[in-house]
Amino acid sequence: MPETRDSAWGKRMKEAKKKRESKEYKEKYTAELQKQGETHLIVSALITTVTFAAGFTLPGGYKEDDGKAILSKKAAFRAFVVTDTIAMVSSLCAVFLHFFMTLRKGEKFLEKHLVWAFILTVVGMGGMAIAFATGLYVLNIVNFGEVPFPT
Repeated sequence: MPETRDSAWGKRMKEAKKKRESKEYKEKYTAELQKQGETHLIVSALITTVTFAAGFTLPGGYKEDDGKAILSKKAAFRAFVVTDTIAMVSSLCAVFLHFFMTLRKGEKFLEKHLVWAFILTVVGMGGMAIAFATGLYVLNIVNFGEVPFPT
């Protein structure tokens, strides 16, 4: 009697499960996760560095007499500060997660922490992009009175 489609599918699934449970597969998969983690760590560290620097070199600069930000009353400036802070904190958390990933070599542990680190890195990237846009916006408002977009 010929093999049915369901039994062939079941056979393939058992073989795939056996392959996933093999020591060689787990070592290869763990090494791949660690390599991805190294790449994500570089991105997270760069975001942390850029947002840290942007937090101290504020758009518009500082007042000489009291050291406060010149544009601190503008809503776009406040949006810049908030999004820059979100970007820095989330990317810094991702960097810490990458350090925690070095503590254990378990496949599930690495998967879980790599996913969270990736999510935090993406939040940091988004925050950094919004901080750039709001910083550019507030500078254009101050320098030109309005945003110089072609009409």
